[in-house]
Amino acid sequence: MLLERTRNGKLRLLTLALLAFVFTASAVVGTGSSLAKSRIDFEHAVNMAGQQRTLAQQIGKEAILVAMGIDKEVNLQRLQDSHGMFKRISKGLRNGDAELGLKPLSDPELIRHVDRVEQIWASVEQLLARGVEGDEMTAEEVVAVAEMTEPLYSVVDELVKALRQEAQKGMVVFSINLLAIDYSTRQSMLSQKLAKEFLLVAYGHSVEKNRKALARSSSHFDRVLKGLLDGDLQLRLRQAPTPAIRIELQKAMQIWTDVVPIVEGVANGQQVDDGQLGQISNLNLSLLETIDSATELFGAL
Repeated sequence: MLLERTRNGKLRLLTLALLAFVFTASAVVGTGSSLAKSRIDFEHAVNMAGQQRTLAQQIGKEAILVAMGIDKEVNLQRLQDSHGMFKRISKGLRNGDAELGLKPLSDPELIRHVDRVEQIWASVEQLLARGVEGDEMTAEEVVAVAEMTEPLYSVVDELVKALRQEAQKGMVVFSINLLAIDYSTRQSMLSQKLAKEFLLVAYGHSVEKNRKALARSSSHFDRVLKGLLDGDLQLRLRQAPTPAIRIELQKAMQIWTDVVPIVEGVANGQQVDDGQLGQISNLNLSLLETIDSATELFGAL
């Protein structure tokens, strides 16, 4: 009987230990799921704030296109859309936006970053007021908008970095993909930045300064695109992780191959002709759409 009781006792202890393990494991899995959900939200917030970086440059580009009368009605609508989306993302980061998949930020430091974005945005929005309503903007207003998109981009970039740091906490593998998403959204931004700089040269504003800026933007875009496609150890980029992402990046490379000679020619001192304005306007949009498709695929990993 003693042996039997001992066996039963051992079995009971084993059963209790097993139940304790199962309970603990369930709790860990539950906590892990909750953390994963939180991290996915931050990853999405990084993506959305990354879109604001692009929109900041896009607004400058579209304001110049409208002022130059290039596809005026189409680009006016795009300017209005970009203006509205930039504003909506900021509100969504602060207050939440279910349709955009954004939950309100609660961390005081992150909120301070959003405050800084909205402070610069208020100045840009004031300059854009007449243009967004469809009225003619003065040359001074157009140039001021284009110039103000740089400090606007800078404060948004600081917000992206802060969100990325929050998303990366305790996640090594996750951070690799998050870095790729960050670079991919930065490529979207660069596609609009170099188009803006190209147009500023054509518009006759600070021509030499913008030629140099165009050369830098073009060089950086080229390196990162190659890194996203085939990997770059210095940038900490792995090669395209799926066939679908690789296909989109290859499409982007094909479009970029057509853009490069036009951009490099103007960066090196060539004058911009009307045909090139049309080419850059169309190719730039195709490049943006393709990069955005790749970013969505990175985000789905």
